[in-house]
Amino acid sequence: MMKVDFTVKEKDGFQTGLFFQIAPFDEATNPNFEKSIVIHEEAFSLIERFWFEDEHPYAHWGNTYLNLAKMKIIKERLQKFKEKILDSTFLPSQHIHLMFKGITKEVVENFESYKNEILKLLSIVIKFLEINIQDKADGISVYGV
Repeated sequence: MMKVDFTVKEKDGFQTGLFFQIAPFDEATNPNFEKSIVIHEEAFSLIERFWFEDEHPYAHWGNTYLNLAKMKIIKERLQKFKEKILDSTFLPSQHIHLMFKGITKEVVENFESYKNEILKLLSIVIKFLEINIQDKADGISVYGV
C-alpha cells in the first residue's frame, strides 16, 4: 500500500504536479506565489473538508480565493481537528477522509504511525493561517487540481 506523504513545504514560486499550493493574497497581488506552502494532493484531502461549509467536500479547486473571514473559520476548524487527533490513539474512518478508500484505509489502520505527521501538517497549516491573519492579508489563494 502507498504511504501518504504529509510533508508541508514552504515555497516561493509556483509548484507543478499533484500538489495544493496555498499562497497569501490573490494571484494579482502575489503573482510569484511568495511565502506559500505546498501539500501533496493526498495529504490535502485529509483537511480539504474543513475549507468548505455547505459545499461538496471534494471539488476541483483550480485557483480559489478565500477571504480573511473564511481563513479564520478554516483555522478554527483545523484547530478542533488537531485537538481531536492529539487526544486520540485511534480514529475511526468517519474522522479520517482522504481522496481514495485505499489511502483512507492505510491511514486509519496505521493511525499511530501517521499521527505525528498529521499533527505536524495541521500545525504548519494553522500557523500559516495565523501569520496571514496577523499580517492582515485580505485572503489566501489555493491552487490545486
